[in-house]
Amino acid sequence: SLSDVSPNVIADCISSATPLVMTRESGFYEELKGVGIFVDPLDESSIGAGLRQATDEASHSRFAAGFSRIMGAGRSWGDAARDWAGLISEVTK
Repeated sequence: SLSDVSPNVIADCISSATPLVMTRESGFYEELKGVGIFVDPLDESSIGAGLRQATDEASHSRFAAGFSRIMGAGRSWGDAARDWAGLISEVTK
């Protein structure tokens, strides 16, 4: 997508260790650049190559390792709440 800056389906892929294909414009590129497959949404051959890579069995272990790194980062809902509270406090000064 050229406009979906926080795609929920990508979060679902991460939580289920499912290979993901997305565009660099998604908003998740910086966090997932070592884990996801990134394609040019205006180039059909790029999309095709990304989908072929995502369905390749040999790629699954690489994806699983990358996802476990992300999921195992030790972040909790409490951490997220503290981050949001800090951000709100900072912008309302």
